[in-house]
Amino acid sequence: MRQTRPLPDTHPELTVLCWPGFTEYRVENWRLARDGSGRVVRGSYAWSWVDVGVVVLGIVWIQVEVPILRRVLLAGIGIVFTCLVWIRFTQVLHESLLVFPTLGIQLETHRGHPFLPSLFITRHFIPLSALEDVIIHEGFRRWNVRFYLAALRRTRGLPMACEVSISASASTATSTSTFRATAATTSGTLGTASGRIEVRVAFENILPYFPVLKVVYLGVQETLFPPPARVVETGDDR
Repeated sequence: MRQTRPLPDTHPELTVLCWPGFTEYRVENWRLARDGSGRVVRGSYAWSWVDVGVVVLGIVWIQVEVPILRRVLLAGIGIVFTCLVWIRFTQVLHESLLVFPTLGIQLETHRGHPFLPSLFITRHFIPLSALEDVIIHEGFRRWNVRFYLAALRRTRGLPMACEVSISASASTATSTSTFRATAATTSGTLGTASGRIEVRVAFENILPYFPVLKVVYLGVQETLFPPPARVVETGDDR
């Protein structure tokens, strides 16, 4: 297994793992601050001051001498503590896009606690025979416009009242899409005349920035959709 970081100075959260038979593009749930300070911005935490506050309040409230009030407080603390444990152990640790030459791609999301191996893993495999294309598009997230990487999967089904126009450029590693429908989301199904196009967003929880997406996009395109071999004219063979 060979491990590299294509953008070590600006986006070290991206790691390319070359395994026997496939390549994994892994994006961890942290990044460097964009102000150039080198500060690490984490998306998952082992603990926070909220956890400490709950423990301190629990110790204080245990000292309450009124039995009924004490039971109510203990029940409340138990509920809050259970919620905190669930939040801490279901955090997104990293997301990956696995590229299998001649087979397809697989999208993965790993959840768990930062100090433990992945506890929950969700996987979605798209065979190459059903993979229409991999594109970079932009959309709204809260009040920001963010780029995202999406895989277009072709499925059979009844056509819907929806028009899809997609164009991609390998030189700029960007894509534009025009969706005309009553509702459109970054992950969903769009109808066409020949069937349906299912949109699957890669790294949908972390949403890395464009330089990371460009590296992954170019790698996927080079592996699964290589350009045709150029024919070199050598002149008359006589």
